Amino acid sequence: MNVVWKKLLILSPIVILIAMLYFVNHTIILLRDITYSFVFSNNAGAVQMFEKELKALPLPGYPKAEYSKFYSGIIHAFSNVLGEKHVVITFLIDENGTVHHSNYENEKMLEAWLENECELRRQIKANKSGYVILHNLEEEMLFYYTTIFDGTQNYRLFVGIDRDALEAEINFDKIIIPVSIIGFLLIVFVQYSIWLRMTYGKRQVK
Repeated sequence: MNVVWKKLLILSPIVILIAMLYFVNHTIILLRDITYSFVFSNNAGAVQMFEKELKALPLPGYPKAEYSKFYSGIIHAFSNVLGEKHVVITFLIDENGTVHHSNYENEKMLEAWLENECELRRQIKANKSGYVILHNLEEEMLFYYTTIFDGTQNYRLFVGIDRDALEAEINFDKIIIPVSIIGFLLIVFVQYSIWLRMTYGKRQVK
């Protein structure tokens, strides 16, 4: 066995280790993105389903004021229940521009994000539903919103996901242990193969 091949064989465990670390890092990033997309889509879908079910809930014979009060109560209740989830952020904006937060925790978190409410209303004015990104210094958060009518006025219902809180709840680092064990066993196997190859080569020379 020539010197070049010996050096390549000796360096191969290092190459495998680097590849393993890259694979682990890429896998964790991919899992974070998939989890966030799934949770966001799931909650945005819940808002869309709520809107459809609310439209399919007629109240014939009720006075308009009572009709509006009942619908408004349902809308606020849904926003509050959805926003109780630790990673989910919801809020309502009525036609007067008043922001109705689902809970105190969400209100404190969105305090800086909603400083420019006029700009937010400008962005969503043209569409009854869609996606909007709120900015806070160097951070940004994606929200899905839709317009819901309570009988007298329109509400804009927003739902977003606190990605940091979501990733804190799901310990993605757990994947490092099994993948690292597999990588370690692979390195041991390669090193053992190198040892056999070099030992066999020495015997052949003799």
